[in-house]
Amino acid sequence: LRCRIDEASDQEQDYFFRQAGEFLFELRKIPTDKIQDPAAAAYWTEAVNTIPQNAGEIREWIIKSDPASPGGVLKLQSGKMVPAKLEELHKPEDFFSFYGVRKAFADAMRDFAAGRGNVPLLIYSLPGHGKTQFTLSYAAAEKSLSILLPPPSALTRDLEQLLHDLKRRRGRRFVVFFDDIDPEAIDWFEFKNLVGGIYSPPENVLLCISSNYQFPPSVISRGRLIEFPMFDEIRCGEMVEDFLISCNMRKPPANLVSLIAADYTESFGQKEFSELSPRTLSRYLQKYKTDINLRKRMLELSTGEMITRPDAQLFYDFNIKILRSLYGQEYIENLKQQRLRELER
Repeated sequence: LRCRIDEASDQEQDYFFRQAGEFLFELRKIPTDKIQDPAAAAYWTEAVNTIPQNAGEIREWIIKSDPASPGGVLKLQSGKMVPAKLEELHKPEDFFSFYGVRKAFADAMRDFAAGRGNVPLLIYSLPGHGKTQFTLSYAAAEKSLSILLPPPSALTRDLEQLLHDLKRRRGRRFVVFFDDIDPEAIDWFEFKNLVGGIYSPPENVLLCISSNYQFPPSVISRGRLIEFPMFDEIRCGEMVEDFLISCNMRKPPANLVSLIAADYTESFGQKEFSELSPRTLSRYLQKYKTDINLRKRMLELSTGEMITRPDAQLFYDFNIKILRSLYGQEYIENLKQQRLRELER
């Protein structure tokens, strides 16, 4: 019913709501004393009292009850859209560093919400950089958008049907987010047929696909690649500095930034965290924000003569370890050869 309403013209919608109002008016005439079951009679009385009184209210009632209403989050289950709940999301202003990535997400979601484009987003980074949080947070920040979370199979086998169904909902704009995709396990035939060339996704659909692995060139050519830079000691420091600014410290002292970053890496070395990543640094910074003793210790140390700095080699070794686990040793050797050739130029 809601889908049919979205498809209808304004004139057709007006007619439908007038008819619905007349029908509901007749329903209200059913006397409760004719209902023999007391529980059913009580239920009917309560239901009648919640039925809207006129066509305008009925329209608003149906729109608000739609799980695909603006700002809603849904998942695809057995081919049907059902309401879904997300864990608490960061707000866009709570992300630190990664300035180019933040701008890319903000621009893409803002433009899509305004009807200025829907080129698919292909989002790549190593694990822990925030692909899921960035996508959902920036989509949720645009209140006119609905978020749909389909299973990976919908990207391989059912994409055409999914796009067809969403196109019918012309009164909604959907961010369709395929999270944590393995490009090697996906048959991209249907995606490449439906995206790019003479075809394009419906204008009310923005496809977003995230992966810990790099996308094939033939797929990248069909969308817009958003690639997170490697997390290293420089971006670690930028995140710390941005965090301190968000805590109303206008010009964080370089020594304090360095000490906090170094303390975070020391926490990693002490096995408090399993990875060096923006994800675990965010956890450390939340701890820093609530731990007054930690803050006092960092401030005191920052005025001393010896200032500890984060270990660049630690970040390098960890990133190489992750890359090796994802792509194998041959990939690492090729990276080293490429780096040597760049240094020789």
